[in-house]
Amino acid sequence: MKLATFNGTKGIIVGGTFDRFHKGHKSLIDKACSINKGTLMIGITEDELNTCIIKIKNLTLFLDKTLAEFIEPLNVRMANVEQYVKSVLKDDRKFFIELLLDKYGNSIKCDEAYIICTLETSPTVDEINEIREKLGLVKLDKVMCDGIKIGDEKFYYRKYLKNNLISSTNYRIDMLGTLISNNKYQYTDFYKNVYVIGLTGSIASGKSSISKLISEYDSIVIDADKICHEIYNTNEMVVKKIASVFGDDVVRDGRVNRSNLGLRVFKDSDDMEKLTSIVWPPMILKIKKQIERIEKENDTGRRKIIIIDAAIIIEAKCYSLCHEVWICSIPKQIALERVMKRNQLSKVEAEQRYDSQMSPFERKKFANVVFCTKWDTDFTKYQVKRA
Repeated sequence: MKLATFNGTKGIIVGGTFDRFHKGHKSLIDKACSINKGTLMIGITEDELNTCIIKIKNLTLFLDKTLAEFIEPLNVRMANVEQYVKSVLKDDRKFFIELLLDKYGNSIKCDEAYIICTLETSPTVDEINEIREKLGLVKLDKVMCDGIKIGDEKFYYRKYLKNNLISSTNYRIDMLGTLISNNKYQYTDFYKNVYVIGLTGSIASGKSSISKLISEYDSIVIDADKICHEIYNTNEMVVKKIASVFGDDVVRDGRVNRSNLGLRVFKDSDDMEKLTSIVWPPMILKIKKQIERIEKENDTGRRKIIIIDAAIIIEAKCYSLCHEVWICSIPKQIALERVMKRNQLSKVEAEQRYDSQMSPFERKKFANVVFCTKWDTDFTKYQVKRA
């Protein structure tokens, strides 16, 4: 790729997500603008690159971006970058924005240029230069830019952050346990003595540990998974329907064999849809009855907090019973590792279970509050306390 030049000078490359545009991003762009008057090429990761997973042929690459689903949309990030670049360029030099569909972009094949990096991104630049060398191209001139220390910036989780630098990741981490949207699900607010929170997330995202911690704050947890167990074991009509749809091999002694059933439904989205159409209605009815009972029995004069712990809060439209929806977020790679260990599953089986659920990028649209159990228990407790 030809990098257009200005007065015959080398171009300058800088790239990143540019999420929650901050002082660190400004420092990178300032550094790039100070080198010379060459064309400035700014690479911004496409939305697809922020989805944690990229499949290249038969290789699955985990980008493992922390809270990737909460990275701002591309149009917002592009607008912020463009606005700042225009404000600092004091001549008619050229700049353009490139969408990064992988972590290298056109830097592996462009003309000779400078490339701005931080201590964190320096290894990626080394990879770029290795590729360029194999292609017979001149290495890019690496220019280091120091990170901006947090200093007086207010970060609630300062002691838990992986470094003392301002970064998009640290800003995303700092939103944990806070109200990030005012989505309303209880339009009539017909519950007066209880306040209902739907807690959901992907498989192995830490919902149970979060609900256990929340229960310590004088709240009642309704465990949807336990209700499902009861239905599978005691609801004769449901058991008969499941047997008629999926065959007698998924039922044993009048009870649903969850292991055999799981082998069927996690492989086939149509089968999963059939199962949910059978199980969800009685499950939602049981949840609703429990809420109504607590509502009726609560005579304390203050609202009782109820947590509905359910993976399918959104899919089953259980949010219609909730005042708020709280989401547990976890990178896919960690979720897979947890479920493989916990359920003794192969990687393929674990991926089938994970992929059978709503994507984190769809789920986040419903989030009022977000948690992440990626780190130690103390950090999780601190998030719950903040919420």
